[in-house]
Amino acid sequence: MPLPGNSKKITISDIREAHFYNEWLKELDSSESFSPSEGKLHIFQNALNDFIHKYDIPYEAIVALEKECARSLLDKKHFRWLNVNKRATLWSYYYILDCGRNFPSKYQEKDYRTICERIENISGWKVFRKGTKQDREHSLDFDELSGVDIESIRQFNREILMNHTERYEWIVSYFDRTGGLISQDKEKKLDDLRYECERAIKKDITLNWIDVKNTEQCMWAYEYLLERMADKNRFNSKRIHPDNNKSVELYDSCLLLIDLWEGDPDTLRHLLIKLNKAWSQKKLRDRKKDMKAIYISKPVKNMLDNIAKKIKWQNPI
Repeated sequence: MPLPGNSKKITISDIREAHFYNEWLKELDSSESFSPSEGKLHIFQNALNDFIHKYDIPYEAIVALEKECARSLLDKKHFRWLNVNKRATLWSYYYILDCGRNFPSKYQEKDYRTICERIENISGWKVFRKGTKQDREHSLDFDELSGVDIESIRQFNREILMNHTERYEWIVSYFDRTGGLISQDKEKKLDDLRYECERAIKKDITLNWIDVKNTEQCMWAYEYLLERMADKNRFNSKRIHPDNNKSVELYDSCLLLIDLWEGDPDTLRHLLIKLNKAWSQKKLRDRKKDMKAIYISKPVKNMLDNIAKKIKWQNPI
């Protein structure tokens, strides 16, 4: 084991850990901070360890930092209920967006502490923190740093995610980036989300008569519901952006509109009955439009009438 005061290297195993250490770099006003990405973790890891070596960050501080990383990231098993339930993930995604990622309000009142504040009592850390801040005041390009931060935020704040996997990973990332909360607090917060989700999702309501593979039908149903349910939704329905070329996304968005409904349950059921009838009427109208009128001359009509009479006479009822 290295002697106290010597630097040690950090090994990053996944993107979640990379984001944690990147947040720490940004707290230090580090120009080395950037948005890590899958497939390039080794680049970020090398940059992180170069930074640690360059500023000779105390060994004890790095050990504490690694422990803090482990404490702050929830095990993926806690998110399994989302991973296996596409409907719950879609609802949760829009719930977090609508709440400004600060649900519920009691978590806003907590005494948040940054990563640096959580390891500030480690021997040698305060001296390093003070010296680093003074050294970097003259060398840091704040315009460049601002650009990095804005791009990172912009990447995280994208509201148009087109599939279940993206939305699931987004929710996990949201909890990872909830500053100041240790895993126990995050677990409680995730439980709150699950409670709200289970209350909202109307499991007894389905749209089984809709062909999930029929893009036209799914699009029509989505637009029908969106127009008639806008004022009864808990959230702003205009923020829902399904991919119009993917029937499954349109179908899932129909279920989302139903789950967002906060009006009278009987009114909702009546609306869904009308939705089914309206689609049947639309298909009937479309079939009539496709029918072509055929002109028949009078002699031909008389001949057909005579044939019909003969058939009727030969086959009396």
